[in-house]
Amino acid sequence: MSDFKVANSPVGPRRYNRSKRLTFLFAALRTRSLIARDELANIATAGACDAELLYSVIGSAVDVSNRRALLDLAWLLSNQPIFEHDLINADRIYAHCLKAFGLGEFSHMHKTNYAMVALRMGDAPLARRLLAKTRLVLPFAERFFPQALNSVRMQVLQESTNSAFMLNRDYTISTEFLRIDADNPFRGLSMHDALEQASTPEAAAWLARLNNEICGNRVAPLAFAPRPNGSPFDSLTVTAASARPGASKMKGPKVTVVMSAFQPDEHIFAAVHSTLAQTYANIELLVIDDCSGEYYDDILKQVAELDPRVRVLRQPENGGTYRIRNRAMDEAAGELITFQDSDDWMHPQRIELQVANLIYHPDAVGNISLSTRLTDRLEAVESGRRLRIGICEPSLMFWREKVRDKIGYFDHVRKSGDSEFRKRMNRAFDVDCPVVHPFKILTLQRADNGGLTQGDLGFRWITEFRTHYRDSYMYWHSKLGKATNWNVPREGTNQFWAPRGVTMLGADARATRRFDLVLACNLRDNENVRAALGRYQQALAEGQSVAFLQLNNIYPRTLARSIGAPVMDLLNSGKVDMVYPNDHIVAGRVEVLAPSAWLMSHDGTEFNWEVEDLAIVDLSATREQFVPQGKTIADDLRLTLRRSFGPDVVGGHIERVS
Repeated sequence: MSDFKVANSPVGPRRYNRSKRLTFLFAALRTRSLIARDELANIATAGACDAELLYSVIGSAVDVSNRRALLDLAWLLSNQPIFEHDLINADRIYAHCLKAFGLGEFSHMHKTNYAMVALRMGDAPLARRLLAKTRLVLPFAERFFPQALNSVRMQVLQESTNSAFMLNRDYTISTEFLRIDADNPFRGLSMHDALEQASTPEAAAWLARLNNEICGNRVAPLAFAPRPNGSPFDSLTVTAASARPGASKMKGPKVTVVMSAFQPDEHIFAAVHSTLAQTYANIELLVIDDCSGEYYDDILKQVAELDPRVRVLRQPENGGTYRIRNRAMDEAAGELITFQDSDDWMHPQRIELQVANLIYHPDAVGNISLSTRLTDRLEAVESGRRLRIGICEPSLMFWREKVRDKIGYFDHVRKSGDSEFRKRMNRAFDVDCPVVHPFKILTLQRADNGGLTQGDLGFRWITEFRTHYRDSYMYWHSKLGKATNWNVPREGTNQFWAPRGVTMLGADARATRRFDLVLACNLRDNENVRAALGRYQQALAEGQSVAFLQLNNIYPRTLARSIGAPVMDLLNSGKVDMVYPNDHIVAGRVEVLAPSAWLMSHDGTEFNWEVEDLAIVDLSATREQFVPQGKTIADDLRLTLRRSFGPDVVGGHIERVS
């Protein structure tokens, strides 16, 4: 057991109240702090155990003085999977609490979360038991939903449900959706058996429940095809006469649906068929292949032959989804344009509903709809998104020429370009895209444990390079973009700084870079920013190349969520860059200017760096808004540095800098 304890922690047995508890848990998720786990273990056992010791003794003689903190530790572990054993430890803690304290000790928040853990561990009966007496929230609310809702307002309403965590309730998850998922008839079956199951009355009844929960009663209900094929996901259709292909009598502008594809497999047919099955017939489907190679010629030829409304184009070189969309902005025949991922399924009425909204609001620029993620077996928990129903960025529909002529094209990135484009459009036109069919979905996204977002997103956590890109484009939108009317050209350099993680993929993003000096600092802490900028100016005067490594801190909980203007200006000037642990960095010297943040947010990551010299500001001299106190702080700081940089760099002596 480590002797490390934060003596001046803002939370503790007497300070673990509702608001502090909520902000603490959310800060722990956001920063992926291992210290937070030890804090909870200490609170739960009155200082007798840190997290690792607690994992080893749970289920035996352990004296629990704060049951809420113990349950919260299980909640944190299951929602913050850093290590392979985190989910197992969460399950063990929950199982101990159920046996020792009974189900009555579990609040709504922990019943729903334990049910999700149970499903991921393969125990559906336990999940159903946990949910048996969990009440529904506003079960008749759907009848009061509007046809469309301002997207910011909808997101504010969704975010406001987080406040219920203070009351030990989790309203971010639909209890009914979770119950339906626990009853999924395909879970655990082979795909062959799952397809046979899809033809049964039991599967049809279950799908009707799922449809009512995620699609609602304002659109045609989901059904399985008479001859299920591929997977239950691929076998989805609708049978209502009102939702048959071309059934809509609405006359309106042509819509181009853009589908990017790279090395497509059989999943593309579900995406293409769902597009061609739209009730709104005046569409074209533009499938653009991202230089997949000759091996994929046959499948693309099959796609092209499905319908005269399909056009298949090929990119001369691989450039990513947003370069494909930029090409489509010029080559599309439709007055309206929207997008669809090549392995997703859209409801047959999606295009009709979104077009109708734009026709009935002639001053509107665009709109968007919602989605949720399901696996091939239509499982929700296994998708890793906590049953989230949220904005589906590819569903953005807008007047093609009106928008293109004002704001140009998608940014030249590989990731997150759709969010940036939508928010830039809102800013330039001073509008907010409405959400059509709010709180219910019009797209099912396939959770294939791959894709561009894999490993980058979690519950209340986004990987650092994505948050930096968000900070950068939001700064450009609000400060710098107005001078050019927020216009991004189709070709050329980025209008604002973007991390390599969003402009490149894989090994290219992590390729070797060399810097004379890397400043490890907390760019969201104003005190530390001033120290970092002063050290940067000194290094610049000496002709050194400099990069920043962002270090987060869970304390104080009021720290800014974004990087400030002085650093953003430096990044945009190209005089400095950001680096990340998985990059291959050759650094002449690393200076840790935020030792408190390093210690408080350390998550065990081993850096892929070659470091010649390491220096650290003394904790007594650091310029940070929170500095931990404790008997073993200095030793624990050295230990975490050794784990990240290796014993060769962190030997017996670490240079101190003032």
